[in-house]
Amino acid sequence: MQTTACHMLPNPAQVQLDSVQFMGSSGQNVDSIGQCCTGLSELQRLEMVLKWRHLAPTAPDILACYPMPLEDLFVLDSTPHVLFAGNQSAFATSL
Repeated sequence: MQTTACHMLPNPAQVQLDSVQFMGSSGQNVDSIGQCCTGLSELQRLEMVLKWRHLAPTAPDILACYPMPLEDLFVLDSTPHVLFAGNQSAFATSL
């Protein structure tokens, strides 16, 4: 039996539904930023991702990832309408 209800995506993932662009991760990037920027809430760290326009600013030094010598695939070329991170200690939102 085949179903279309579940779609496997990479981490991080980008999805567009109608005209709304979503960008999300499992949250390791937010946790990793917390190792460098103490005193910031998880939501503030996620906001810094948008400010810096980089999904994983601590990779590959602190956050493990495959080295990309020619192009940094974590750079945000455009700002998503919705940015989210999973596996955080509490739900929080900001506009």
